[in-house]
Amino acid sequence: MAGFSGGYTAVFPGIAGMDAILRYHGYDTVAHPLSTWGILEGNPTQAHVRAGGKLVPAAVLINVMLNDDQAIAGFFCGAVRVVHQAGCAYT
Repeated sequence: MAGFSGGYTAVFPGIAGMDAILRYHGYDTVAHPLSTWGILEGNPTQAHVRAGGKLVPAAVLINVMLNDDQAIAGFFCGAVRVVHQAGCAYT
């Protein structure tokens, strides 16, 4: 629903309260046509994740991408939004 995994999706669920989680998984968010795989911008699910993740001052994000053999195919480290977008573009 959030477009791609990684980024603030590594932070948001751990800091969110029940109200935020229910809104994140609410019908209006999940049923939105842009709330789907491969879409970041305009995706309301991704917008909720980004808003929640920004509540924690994450200095660095480390994301890895695995191939079909579960071997590391990509390694991304740096500012959260920059790293997440680089990883998504890499696919």
